[in-house]
Amino acid sequence: MLKIVNITLSIIVIIVLLGLFILNVKDDRLVTTRWYCDQSKNSFISKAYTEYRTFTEHMIFTFSSEDSFMIHEYITVEKNNGNRSPIEVFYEGKYNQRKNELTLKFERVRLLKKYQDSNINKSYQDYQGYSISYAYKQLGNKMYFYSMNKSDVFDMVCYKN
Repeated sequence: MLKIVNITLSIIVIIVLLGLFILNVKDDRLVTTRWYCDQSKNSFISKAYTEYRTFTEHMIFTFSSEDSFMIHEYITVEKNNGNRSPIEVFYEGKYNQRKNELTLKFERVRLLKKYQDSNINKSYQDYQGYSISYAYKQLGNKMYFYSMNKSDVFDMVCYKN
């Protein structure tokens, strides 16, 4: 009888440990995932941006390993007169993921398609060497990013590919 109880308890412990392992491995792992994000910026405060109506940004986030990421960003700049121009930027860097916090360190930024205003180009190139920390929540095929400094400038919703 004691042998049956020991075997039963051992099986229960193994099942519980296996369940915990599966939950931890599944929990928000970003490795080899790709996310599509859209963001629109308008109503600019800075006088330097008064001639612009919107900046529409479409991003493809790729988490290629345990600590590396790439972002391919397609930007459409719309001026107040309705003229639109594209910008294309490619970012590479390292990330650190802890529970519901994600820090992206931009190590390399390449402007693949530049804009006519060098100040706009510089604003994208300035991400090189910069880090952004997010709180994030993954719900199914959606991931919500919230900036840690309570600024909604970097907040966004992304969809898993």
